[in-house]
Amino acid sequence: MDNTLIHQMLIGSLLAYKNEAEIIKNTQKSSQDQFIVLSKDELIKVENDFKTDATMPYIAKEYTRYGFSLEAAYYDVESGASGLALKYKNSIFIMYSGTNREDRAPIDWESINIIEADSQTLASIIFDNKDVLNDIYYMALQGRNIQVPSAMKFFDDVKSNNNDSNIYLGGHSLGGGLALTVGIRRYYEIEGVITFNPAAIGNKDIEVNDLIEAETIVHALDHNEKFNIYKTQMDFLTSAPILKISDLNMFYPIDPRKFLVIGNGPHSSVKQEAFIRDFKRKHIDNEESVPFWKWMMNPELSNAGDMIITRMKEALKAEIKPSLKDKQ
Repeated sequence: MDNTLIHQMLIGSLLAYKNEAEIIKNTQKSSQDQFIVLSKDELIKVENDFKTDATMPYIAKEYTRYGFSLEAAYYDVESGASGLALKYKNSIFIMYSGTNREDRAPIDWESINIIEADSQTLASIIFDNKDVLNDIYYMALQGRNIQVPSAMKFFDDVKSNNNDSNIYLGGHSLGGGLALTVGIRRYYEIEGVITFNPAAIGNKDIEVNDLIEAETIVHALDHNEKFNIYKTQMDFLTSAPILKISDLNMFYPIDPRKFLVIGNGPHSSVKQEAFIRDFKRKHIDNEESVPFWKWMMNPELSNAGDMIITRMKEALKAEIKPSLKDKQ
């Protein structure tokens, strides 16, 4: 993978976080709007903020230097999902944002009966944050990412307006998990997926009724060369949890031993300007190759990702074959 492309995607993943903050702060929408898409004027305002942000001078400079343009952006009010589409030459980078701790979920206390409340309502009260609720209650406990439907919708909308462009998907953490999921379900329509310390994919997020989409998923799992996962050595998400990830009904589309290390920092370091600037200095200006990190763990446990992928592929194929027979 070209290091310049990785650098561009790192910039995009950081801007996805900033974009979400800008949308929450600046867009004036009614509470009836669940899927917010920025207007042209709003896109221009956010893009100008990217170019002039005094808190991120390096990113502002690089954004201008590359000649990026902000093509589209969205925010899903209900689930807290958001993302943006950056155009660079003939490529479109669709970047999904990760967990935003400031995205609070308002609670209507007058309508809640704590004694009779169901588990979902209680979880909403406990976590008080849309992304964290999704991370723990839905993804970790149920193997389902409730931000996937709006992420899919955003991809389809951007793709329909950019049919002649090469489309790359990316993101950090939760956003990386969304990029991997959309990439599996739209494998034929993308050029590649580049993620940083990504969350895993929920099993239930690739359970589909559409025959063509199911066949695409099977192909993506069999031919996963478009997926690129980069991690930092101290990242908790792509390290320890993988030991028991099959118990969480989640998986990565490639063997964790093939993850590439791009730095020594912790999970959140990837979304910091200093990290991105340092990556360019080490791997582009000095033309160092991205080092490969040998997976140091019990080989039996490290195959958990492969085992669950194999099991899921067989289950999907078992469902597809009868459907194909019916159509003959």
